[in-house]
Amino acid sequence: MNPTPRPVGLEDLLGETEADGSVTPPSLRKRGKSLSPVVLRADECFPRHYVAVPPAGAVLGAPNTSGIVRSPQNRRSETALPRPGSAGTAGKAALTALVASRSVPALAITPRSQEKDPRPNILSSASSPGKEEVRDVIVVENEMFGFGDPTSSSSATTSTTASSATAAAAAEIPLTPSMRALSLLVQPSSSQQNLPCTQEPPIHAHETNQGNSPDCSTCSIRAAHHVAKDTTDSPHSSASKDAVPTYLRMATIDQWFQGFTDQQRNDTLRLLLRHCGPEQDHLLSLLLAGRGMHATCEAHCRDPLLQLPTDLALRVLSFLDPVSLARMALVCRAWRALCFEPSLWRRHALAAAIRLSPASEEQQLQQHVLASGGPDWRAIAVERMRVHRNWLRGRCTIRTFRGHEQGVLCVQLDSNRIASGSSDATIKVWNTRTNASWSVLTLRGHLGPVRCLHMRGPLLVSGSSDHTIRVWELIDGPGWRCGSCRLTITGHDDAVRCLQSDGKSIVSGSYDSTLRVWDQATGVCRHVLRGHDGPVLSVYFEGDVLVSGGMDTQIKVWSIAQGACSATLSGHRGGVTCVQADVASGRILSGAIDGDVRFWNLATNECVETLDWIRSEGHTGVIRQLQADQWRVVTASDDKTVKVWDLRTRTRLATLRCHTDGVTCVHFTDWALVSGSFDESVKLLDFSAC
Repeated sequence: MNPTPRPVGLEDLLGETEADGSVTPPSLRKRGKSLSPVVLRADECFPRHYVAVPPAGAVLGAPNTSGIVRSPQNRRSETALPRPGSAGTAGKAALTALVASRSVPALAITPRSQEKDPRPNILSSASSPGKEEVRDVIVVENEMFGFGDPTSSSSATTSTTASSATAAAAAEIPLTPSMRALSLLVQPSSSQQNLPCTQEPPIHAHETNQGNSPDCSTCSIRAAHHVAKDTTDSPHSSASKDAVPTYLRMATIDQWFQGFTDQQRNDTLRLLLRHCGPEQDHLLSLLLAGRGMHATCEAHCRDPLLQLPTDLALRVLSFLDPVSLARMALVCRAWRALCFEPSLWRRHALAAAIRLSPASEEQQLQQHVLASGGPDWRAIAVERMRVHRNWLRGRCTIRTFRGHEQGVLCVQLDSNRIASGSSDATIKVWNTRTNASWSVLTLRGHLGPVRCLHMRGPLLVSGSSDHTIRVWELIDGPGWRCGSCRLTITGHDDAVRCLQSDGKSIVSGSYDSTLRVWDQATGVCRHVLRGHDGPVLSVYFEGDVLVSGGMDTQIKVWSIAQGACSATLSGHRGGVTCVQADVASGRILSGAIDGDVRFWNLATNECVETLDWIRSEGHTGVIRQLQADQWRVVTASDDKTVKVWDLRTRTRLATLRCHTDGVTCVHFTDWALVSGSFDESVKLLDFSAC
């Protein structure tokens, strides 16, 4: 059994070595004692006093700045150890004599000032001929004595002064298992380089009876694995925690990592990354930036998308939705180039759900053009999807135009103008690009409230309670605007309540219960259509088909060419205030005083759907205006709201509240919506600005 270890202090360096190998500490105040080699366990050292056995041919660095070695028991006591770096030739000779008197391996003395690195190069893992590596260190009062690297200027004496006697003396130094473990931690033998740290060495027979054998290399490895346990069991564990300096631990990790397999290295890195913080992540990003991490990877590790031909890669990407394409474009530049291919976005831009009117599409194609001259389909698709999403969510910017002195009864909107008619018998034309006062054009000529408007290009057609229809021409110049009445049409016997123009013909409905078809160029009446039993409140025509709604709660379908009614639709419980037809799909939409919106089948003349306030969260007041396109329906009501509906599912998408009184009229384009109200204001809701 090994003797019970005891703490070894600095006084043991100057003690006597007995025959049994133990050390008898003498008084530190007695002079004349020479330096004696002492075996020091890694877990048996005092704080800040670490001693290890130097191998033959090592280099001894400089001691502390004072040149005096102090013990922890009596820091005032001094041992006359000459300082090699400051005592000059005499000091070197004295220390050499002390070493020779005890037959200790001769040490080449090298002052720290002559070394390139103030710390021993313990991180080196491979030895080269003629160059020894650092194996052990001595630290006294936080100053380090390094052994090794005899290739320095003064280390050449190591090979000449080392003799067989000194080697024999070093071999007689007893090594405890912990010391062997410390030696292995610093520089494992070649046979142990590839031993993974996760493998436990086998248990030998001598361990069960007598403990670890000091001559068994496997037991030394086991000691290396259980340094922490040995340290905990030591009576001086608090001091032993610092027995292995940080750089020695780093050297141990470096030595172990070199012996790991690829899988073990991967597992170790994963474990270490769990403890990394922002500073370590930043350092890793800098270190790995220029290493070409996938340069030596297998073929299956490379980007599969870039391994495909371009046509095939685009075919794969064509199955992705726009959001996925946009996210893929953020991965890398190569994917960005593929995801920005115009052919991919052209399909999304032409999707039926987000298609625009022909006029809006033509305008958009002119605005978004690539440097090559072709359309920028990605920008077009993104803009269309953004506007469509804003319509669905009711997101818009609201601008208010004020100037009328009474309630607004009708509005019209085009790309950059708003025309509004009011009960004050005036028509105002607003510039949507500015709110400047000079941009407001006021048209006067009617003698009564302006009940209806229709704007098409530079021409504006208006109907009034004074029984007349007027055709206005609007002219815009740089910094100025003007409008003039080109034609006045008379013929109705009562107020003109509704009208529509296609540029060649004008169809009007009046309180005199008749509909009239006019030549827009000459003002000549072509047809007079009679059939309603009350005032005609709404009219819509497309080609030869004309649809009208009257106070008699009926909807009539007319043939303009024949001048006769072809069908009558009944179902509303009040006057039909607004109608619109889609002849291609055979659908008619209508709104009435009863607050319902109805969908009619033009082929069967039957109502197929009703949107009311009870079942569909509809309007609670009179529906004043209605307009629809290929996917949405917009309605305005006296309940102060504007509602947006999905034409296919008949569900409400959004409710817009921006007026303080009943909304009398509404008109929208693909980008914006304009409404008028009894509160004398005109509101512009822009869905493209969000």
